[in-house]
Amino acid sequence: MEIEITARHIDLSKNLKEYIEGEVERLSKIYDRIISAQVVFEMEAHSQYGVEIIINVPKKQLVIKQKADDETKAIDEAMEKMVRQLKKYKEKLRQ
Repeated sequence: MEIEITARHIDLSKNLKEYIEGEVERLSKIYDRIISAQVVFEMEAHSQYGVEIIINVPKKQLVIKQKADDETKAIDEAMEKMVRQLKKYKEKLRQ
């Protein structure tokens, strides 16, 4: 799986970048046919962090957007949403 991480209005630390990569790679345990993943991490007004995760799977693109006041909280909440969406997608394929 190809992972692309983009930062807007903020410099990502090496630790945060590795954390994001680890979380995204964990998605392949749920669905092993993920083609690529794109994560856009941005600093918004009033110390809010925004995370957008775009996952490309065969014949579909899954998109999640999440905002929070803490870097890791934003990532974790976005990943929880993506896990639910991936499980839902996988379940539809089985039907």
